[in-house]
Amino acid sequence: MSFSISTSFLEKHNACSDNIELFRQTFADAAETGVEVTKENWKLAKDAGLYLLWLFRLLPDVEREEWQAIGHSAYSEYQKVLRVEALAYHEATKGNFIG
Repeated sequence: MSFSISTSFLEKHNACSDNIELFRQTFADAAETGVEVTKENWKLAKDAGLYLLWLFRLLPDVEREEWQAIGHSAYSEYQKVLRVEALAYHEATKGNFIG
């Protein structure tokens, strides 16, 4: 995988200031130039408490497909959250669409 995430990438995608600062603290100098998306760095980010489900959706399609292919747990967690949110929305609206 060759995709990198930097603080400017996070700012461009409107990440919250708390997560940008946590990203800087977690990855130090590399945060400014770009941190490669690897299993090891993903684990560091998770252990630091970064909001990975939000970040996962920003990965380019090809990167998400690679993560899906290797069965990375972040994708599974992302899918679980989507199902829970969809169920909660359905229950809150009694199946009626609001709009």
